Amino acid sequence: MRTLITTLSLFILFACIPQLHAQSGKKEVKLTITKEVDGVRSVIDTSFTVNDPSEIEDVLSAMGIEEPRENQTLEKKIVIRDIEQEGEVRTSIPYATKPMIGVYLEELDHIDDVDVEEGVYVTGITDGGGAEDAGMRKGDIIISIDGNRMNSVDDIHDSKASLNPGDRVNIRYIRDGRERSATVVLKGKKKHVHKPKRHITYKTEKTFLGVVPYTVSSERARELDLPESRGVYIHSIVRGHSAEAAGLEREDVIYRMDGTDIHTNADLTRVLKRKSPGDRIEIVYYRDGRRRSVDVTLGGKTQTHSKWVDEEDAQKVEEKRAYLGVYLESAGDDQGVRITRVVNNTPADRYGLEDDDIIIEIGGKRTPNYATLSKVLSSFSPNERVTIKFMRDGDRESENVVLGEKSVEKWVWKEKIKTQEIDVDVILKTFPNKQEGATLKRFYENPTLDMDDYLLYPNPNEGSFRLRFSPEDEGPIRIKVYNANGQIVYQEQLTDFDGTYDKEIDISDNAKGIYLLQITQNSRGMAKRVVVR
Repeated sequence: MRTLITTLSLFILFACIPQLHAQSGKKEVKLTITKEVDGVRSVIDTSFTVNDPSEIEDVLSAMGIEEPRENQTLEKKIVIRDIEQEGEVRTSIPYATKPMIGVYLEELDHIDDVDVEEGVYVTGITDGGGAEDAGMRKGDIIISIDGNRMNSVDDIHDSKASLNPGDRVNIRYIRDGRERSATVVLKGKKKHVHKPKRHITYKTEKTFLGVVPYTVSSERARELDLPESRGVYIHSIVRGHSAEAAGLEREDVIYRMDGTDIHTNADLTRVLKRKSPGDRIEIVYYRDGRRRSVDVTLGGKTQTHSKWVDEEDAQKVEEKRAYLGVYLESAGDDQGVRITRVVNNTPADRYGLEDDDIIIEIGGKRTPNYATLSKVLSSFSPNERVTIKFMRDGDRESENVVLGEKSVEKWVWKEKIKTQEIDVDVILKTFPNKQEGATLKRFYENPTLDMDDYLLYPNPNEGSFRLRFSPEDEGPIRIKVYNANGQIVYQEQLTDFDGTYDKEIDISDNAKGIYLLQITQNSRGMAKRVVVR
């Protein structure tokens, strides 16, 4: 059977491309691959990042784009342009401004001699706060805010969750047995920020031996038959670092490093701090009661630090984010996120979410834990409608929820970013060869791709048939139909496919006879006969 070969399939392509990282110093490479097989052209656009343009050839090599094979021609064109552009950088305000009523509060059931059953007791008033300006006093009992009943201190905190300094709220309260009301202008909590600050991260190289040390106790010294009760006992060895390379082992006791007697962990740390990665030192140690020594070349370990620095040109802006109105905790074992409290008068409250509901999906995206849910929620916009799926009392339920809006303040400044634009064009032409025929035969005789809900009908047919399947895994899907001569009469590529494929395929322009349908994904595949009559 004369067949065709495709040397660069999508699953290899995307498995080999480095993930795109927004790191300082990284350069983005835009890659266009044009493939031509038996006159049929297909184009793939993707990107990856490198530290230096010299790495591009290494990445292309890892992707299989090197020298052409006997049945191929290959053209590569790399264009590098130096550019300077203005980028916008945003970071959280180091000290967030919170809306404040200006009161100190206590739960009502903690207060004696109060003849009121519901509300929150005011134990004090903040000087210059909104409550003081509105005439509220110590001893008032807050019973509602903007019409919502207040039965706990948490209720009052929740009532401000979607508000900002400068907003007005109507507070009803009891004083001397009489119900009163006040309009309070919320004020911002005082900040001590005189200059805008910018949060930066930086990395340092730490001298690293590669051991987990413990100071030797007198009891441990007796157990190991040591001559004196001092030294550092190696609890474990970090794989791939200096100690392992030098032959040190677990339960060795270090007595001297670089000519310095070692009594405690602190002594070991002081020796390492005055050394640099690559320095060579002598370590004297005991093993099985015998004194030994070894020369060790110290390694390094990268540490990431962060700090706030002054940013003179920053401007404060306000961002709107989607808001649900719940307090959360991970349910455990990646089984969802439990609601610990629903905030009054928020989307969660209005659409009937309850305490102890376990959210498992928002807008079609799984939420196995708190960190994932936070990322998922941040991907939606305020006032966007999403379906929230959750577990309640063991039953799976769902609600269509319109998300609310919450304001978040950010510092924004402009930076001149010097970078490079790198374009890579690859043209790969492939000519007939027997290799793909062998692959087709293998998948026909020994399928390795499992499909749920697989259906091909009618078969036999008159050149038009419906194909339906649901792959168990995610990943690119390739569909091909071959005639008896090994020529491709139909092909389709689906990138990052996840779901159910259901489509009518028409090959009626071709002659009657036996055809072979091949479906591949992630290096696995299956093949089936198709009869056209």
